[in-house]
Amino acid sequence: MDALRVAVDGGIYLSPGLRQFFHGTSVGADPRVASLLTPREREVVDLLADGLEYKQIADRLNISPNTVNNHLAHVREKLGVHSAIEAINKLYPRPG
Repeated sequence: MDALRVAVDGGIYLSPGLRQFFHGTSVGADPRVASLLTPREREVVDLLADGLEYKQIADRLNISPNTVNNHLAHVREKLGVHSAIEAINKLYPRPG
């Protein structure tokens, strides 16, 4: 049900395990990738990586969910990726 609610709100559902995988094993943001993003775009990606839904991100940043979506579209374009998950992976590479 959580995944359906997130999808209806336009977000990307990350289970607690996936959230930990994406965020908990990162070695920090890749500075070369981070430099491509505006501070607001980076903030949106960080909150998404923390598992927040689009509406929650919008509420926290005092912007509309549509603006969150627009920021993420710019992020995907700048990073040359097709999804927000790929953007998170590119910004926060895992050690290995």
